[in-house]
Parts: sequence; C-alpha cells; structure tokens
Amino acid sequence: YTDKDLPATRRLSCPSEITTLNRIWDDDDPVRWNKKSPLYINGNNIALVYWPQLYRYRHFWATYSSQGQKSSLSTILKDLKVTRQAEDDAIAAIATAEYAHTFQQVFTYRRGSKTYVMSDSRAIARKYRSL
Repeated sequence: YTDKDLPATRRLSCPSEITTLNRIWDDDDPVRWNKKSPLYINGNNIALVYWPQLYRYRHFWATYSSQGQKSSLSTILKDLKVTRQAEDDAIAAIATAEYAHTFQQVFTYRRGSKTYVMSDSRAIARKYRSL
C-alpha cells in the first residue's frame, strides 16, 4: 500500500461498545476477530493494534516530503540536526535564565582535576533535561 491508500484519521467512539473495540483490537484470535474494522486498505481490514504504526509513517513522510517526493536521507538528517540544535539552544537559554544564580555550580563538567562551566548548548540542554 502507499500513503495515498491510507484514509484520514478519525475518532472512534466505543465507550458503550467495549465488545466492538475488543473485536477490532487484534487479529491474533480468529474467534474474536471477525475481519471487520473501520480502517481498511485495499480491501483489507486492519486491526486497531496496527493503526499507530501506519499513521506514524504517514506523519513522518508528510513532514519530510515536498511535492510528492520523499526527501533523501541526507536531507532528513540535516533537517533533524538543525531542529535538534534549535531545541538545544532554546533549552540552554531557559536553563541559563532559570539557574541564573547557581548556573556556574550546577552546569559544570570535570576534565582531569579541573572543573569547567558548560558553554555548549547541547551539553547544557542534556544536563537540564536530566535535572
């Protein structure tokens, strides 16, 4: 199948129909699975358990495609690096402001017997996330 075969997502409402949800959840049990599902691709009913995998890839390629052409791996990696750097810069700025008075004590690293204050955004963001 292709992304074009995958229909738009829609909300399921099964709070009062737990048995329906149970029937479409998984296709491992032939007694429960009656090969009926709200999602079908090319005539094949898809059990609910597989839906996240299908839609995850759709979102990914929607992000990393242009005019129907999927981006190359090197372009994707470059975009991810730029995005990650921007996130790290933003988090480093938050950490610097939030720990203004104690930054030099909290955001440090050791090399040999010397202690240094972190200046790299990536290292600061990593430390901030771990706090």
